[in-house]
Amino acid sequence: MIKKLFFFNIIIFLVIIFSLEAIARIFHLADLAGISENLIIVDKNIQTNAPNIEAIAFSKKVFTDKFGFRAPNKNFTYNESNSSVLIIGDSVSFGVGVEEQNTFVGALRNNFENLNFFNSSVSGYNLKIYPEIVKKNKNLSALTEVIFFLTLNDLSFEKTVFKENEINQNIKFFNKFKSNRYFVKLNFFLRSKSVFYMWIKGIISKPSERHFYHMYLMYQDVSISEKLSKEIMKLKKVTEKNNLKLSIIVLPYEFQTRVENCNSYFLKPQHKIRNTLISLNIKFMDYTEIFCSYEKPSVLFLKHDPVHLSPEGHMLVFNLLKKDLNYLANY
Repeated sequence: MIKKLFFFNIIIFLVIIFSLEAIARIFHLADLAGISENLIIVDKNIQTNAPNIEAIAFSKKVFTDKFGFRAPNKNFTYNESNSSVLIIGDSVSFGVGVEEQNTFVGALRNNFENLNFFNSSVSGYNLKIYPEIVKKNKNLSALTEVIFFLTLNDLSFEKTVFKENEINQNIKFFNKFKSNRYFVKLNFFLRSKSVFYMWIKGIISKPSERHFYHMYLMYQDVSISEKLSKEIMKLKKVTEKNNLKLSIIVLPYEFQTRVENCNSYFLKPQHKIRNTLISLNIKFMDYTEIFCSYEKPSVLFLKHDPVHLSPEGHMLVFNLLKKDLNYLANY
């Protein structure tokens, strides 16, 4: 009798779990995360996307070309008679969680067929890596321009030591879990499998707030402007040396775009970035305030995600790029 009751309770538990998962998926309460192991490789100490593969990134099927760049499909080829643009950035410009044709790079590709758009973005990239990426790809067919999509975590190479009283309590609490290897493994598994888990995790752990405050502390460093200038100057020099135009697009964190947070305190990182780019005489567009003024900014991001854009967010960026990148008018 006890054994039957035990199995009955197990069945009821599983039915509840599967029902909750089904409801979460039907109502799209969250987005999955995680990437398949075959996507990333290490080449000469630089993390890159594996070439010519089919993989999964945030539950969406992705393809790479012979360079390891994100492409619309298998065996994708470029028109060698076209002028070319190199896109550099991290997982945001790679477009995780969004079908390629619905990313801003995919939209550029589909709307300007007389240009090649090489999307070299890789999850985890930061400012120190981008000059090497430009050097590595400087001989791409008819390359004329580099567009760098900059987000706050591009400063993640900076190993700032935080004082205990500076760290947000939410960050402290969840950092304890992140130090547990069993929790890390379980989190990596569940975040790519369960929408219900991602929804509950988003409500409890507040990832947008947590990730923002972690980055915000880095920008509190009094020497950060100097460090930013040093790293961005390296990128400027390598583009100038190879006769390439450089444009930088600054994108916000979701937490910054909330009505109560669109103010000078929370936008201090962008202020420092803008001042740095102005001092270096680099062409840039900061889309933060446009995101802030959107009717419902949260729809511009994947659900419970601190920085990655939704299809609507990608289309907003695409339309802004059409307006701001003057050379597109010629195509």
